[in-house]
Amino acid sequence: MNYTEILNKIAETEGLGQEALDIIKSKMNGYVNDRKAAQQKLEETKTVLSTIAKTAGISEEELQQNSDKLKTILDQKLKELKAAKQSIEAKTKELDETKGKLEQVTAAAGKQSMVYTAAEAAGANYHVLTKLVGNEKLEIKEGKVMVTVGDGDSATSKELRDYAQETDAWKPFVPALFPTPVGKIPTGSSGTGTSKSTPREKLLAKKLNKFGINNNT
Repeated sequence: MNYTEILNKIAETEGLGQEALDIIKSKMNGYVNDRKAAQQKLEETKTVLSTIAKTAGISEEELQQNSDKLKTILDQKLKELKAAKQSIEAKTKELDETKGKLEQVTAAAGKQSMVYTAAEAAGANYHVLTKLVGNEKLEIKEGKVMVTVGDGDSATSKELRDYAQETDAWKPFVPALFPTPVGKIPTGSSGTGTSKSTPREKLLAKKLNKFGINNNT
C-alpha cells in the first residue's frame, strides 16, 4: 500500500474532505521531491569528492577521514597556481618590454642607416644631418634625396638642400650641412698660412659646438 492509498484510508476513517486530502497530498509530494533533490545533491557531492580524491592522490576513505589534509593539499595547490600565474605574467611583461626596446633600437638603427645613405647621396655632412633630422622622413627617389614631412594626404616632400634652405631650424646650418672647401691664404716665406674666421663663420662654429660638431674637420 503506497502513501496515496494510506491517505485515502485515513480520509475515509477520519471523515476528511477532498480539500484537506489534497493539501496533505501536496505536502507529501513536496517532501518526496525534497528528498529526491537532496539525494541528487548527495550523489553530486560524492562525485566531486571522488574527483578531488583522485586529483590529490588519496582514497575516498582518507578524504572523508582527513578533511584537514585535503584542505592543506588544496591550499598548497592554490598557492602553486597563483605563483605560476604571477611568474607567467612577469615573464610576459618582461618579453613585452624587451620587444619594445628591440623595436626602438631597430627603428633607430634603420633611421641612422637612412641618414647615412642620404648624406652620401646628397654630398651632405652625415654628423650635421644626424643632428638636424627629427620627425622628418628621408627617402631617395630617382637619385634625389627627399625630405618628407607629415603623413598621408597632408605629407609634403622637398629635396634635401631646398628643405634645409627653406626651414628656419635648418637654415643656419646649411653651410655646415653642405660644406665647400675653403682655400688657405699663404703668408710668410714658408708658403703656409692661416685664414681668419669671419663673424658669420664664428657664429656658425658656436652653433655647431652646441651639437658637439667641430667645423674644422
